[in-house]
Amino acid sequence: MEQVSEETIAQVESGAPEVEMTLQEKLDQLTARRTGTFPVRINHENLKFLRNKLHQKIEWKGPNEAYLMIMAILTIDNALDALDQKATESTQVQLPAATIESVNYFIGRAAGTGLDAAQRLFSVSMAFRPAVEAMKKVDEEIAVLENEVKLEKSA
Repeated sequence: MEQVSEETIAQVESGAPEVEMTLQEKLDQLTARRTGTFPVRINHENLKFLRNKLHQKIEWKGPNEAYLMIMAILTIDNALDALDQKATESTQVQLPAATIESVNYFIGRAAGTGLDAAQRLFSVSMAFRPAVEAMKKVDEEIAVLENEVKLEKSA
């Protein structure tokens, strides 16, 4: 059973005319969405904590993880530059899917000591959770459409 994407719901709610697309076009659109950006709601202080944690405390292994670490830190640095340093409230930033996946992977391996570090790491992980869940939902929709495209081609 095909799941309805958030974009489809937004089109219906906005009254925009629904354009009939082939299954392959829908799949291509979802694949492009999956490799794009997703919103993360986080404040400057927690994003800076994350950058420092990635930069100083989390071990990577091999060239692939090294590349993921480099790209995550560079992207987070750019996001930090765009945020107001003095603002304490969370702000929505758009981060590439690859950065979100890298951050999720590396903070899952993070170690630390003390209550403050534990609370900050947990807070950061909760800030990234909605984006990770949105990416998983798109992955599920892609899997459904891939199966439907295969069935359509074999028919």
